[in-house]
This record gives sequence, C-alpha cells and structure tokens, in this order.
Amino acid sequence: MAALDLQEQEQLDTLKAWWKDNGNWILGAVLVVVVAMGGWRGWQYYQHKQAGEAATLFQQFVEQLASHDAKRVNDAAAAVMDKYASTPYASHAALAAAQVNEQGKDVARAKTQLQWSSIMPAKPA
Repeated sequence: MAALDLQEQEQLDTLKAWWKDNGNWILGAVLVVVVAMGGWRGWQYYQHKQAGEAATLFQQFVEQLASHDAKRVNDAAAAVMDKYASTPYASHAALAAAQVNEQGKDVARAKTQLQWSSIMPAKPA
C-alpha cells in the first residue's frame, strides 16, 4: 500500500472519526429502509395472492350461477363472502346470489345478502 501524505492521512482520520460518531445511525437507517421495503413487497405479494384466490373462487361461483340451483349458488356465494369479504368479488357474489334468491321467491335470504353487500363495501382494486 502506498504511503499517504499528511493531508490524505488527516482526511482519512476525519472520515474514521465521523464514521465512529455516525456509523450506527447510518446502519440503523439502512436496516429500517431494507425492512420497510421487504414488508411492502411482502404485503404486495399477499394482496396479489389473495386476489388470485378470490378470482378463482368467484369463477367457481359463476359456474354455479349457470346451474340455476339456488342451494349451490348460495353455498358458492357464502364461500366467496366468508373467505374474501374485503374484495369486490364478495359484493358481486352477494348481489348475484340475492338476485337468484329473489327469483326463487326466497325473499328473506335475498334481503340478508343485499344487506350484507351494503354493509361490506368492496375496496377498490
């Protein structure tokens, strides 16, 4: 290693002193940023996974709608509404099931599903 002249040695000593005073704060700040970024990415992954699962379950509900069997429609709607209540799929399932129940003259169940959909507004996607 080449010998340092006096000015370079003073700058190096100043840098070492500064790092000794501030190094822990800088490392702490970097750690906080890394943890925050990791948490954000984890939250995004979780939301993406939930949306995909909700979409799959809602697709099964749509298939049950085609059968026009009120019991199967209600069971499929209940599954979507119970597992993914905070998604737009749950509100759509409740409304569609309410329509099927209204057409099948089960007004009480239709009313319950309509009330649920108005109480549990879906978060925008």
